[in-house]
Amino acid sequence: MRKDFLFWGARFERWLLRAIVLCAVMLVAVQWFANDPVLQAVSRAGIDINEPNEPNETAQRTSADLEHLVTFQLLDYSTLPMAAVLVNGQKVAAFQERFVTIPVANGDVLAIDAKFYQRPVSFKVFDTYGGVKWPGVDDTFKVEGTIKQLGTVIIKDTGKD
Repeated sequence: MRKDFLFWGARFERWLLRAIVLCAVMLVAVQWFANDPVLQAVSRAGIDINEPNEPNETAQRTSADLEHLVTFQLLDYSTLPMAAVLVNGQKVAAFQERFVTIPVANGDVLAIDAKFYQRPVSFKVFDTYGGVKWPGVDDTFKVEGTIKQLGTVIIKDTGKD
């Protein structure tokens, strides 16, 4: 009986040692892949690393600036996170969703940045609010791998003085 106990004890010890070695190998593999610079770069693919972290003057608009709005609709795609709407050369919104609404003022220069995408991307002005004369509703713009300047915003004169 003593001999059977030692036999099973030796087998248990071998399996326990194998399990410990397997866990150690898995731990090293997970640590290796967690700190792999290639995987970290791939995980940041959607982040614009050239974008400054501090807020710019366009992003610091107040509620008074929300009097005039333009809503762009992304055609043919549901999202394009690397495509952005620029106002006066500053990125104000990205197409994380199909629709993007931005505040505008008279004389603002609108542009669409689609440099990341080499295929044609179409955008439509879905709606305007607050007397925006240009761009007009249903205006469509096609951009292919570049920054396309759309034009200057024109606001209707409301006669406030």
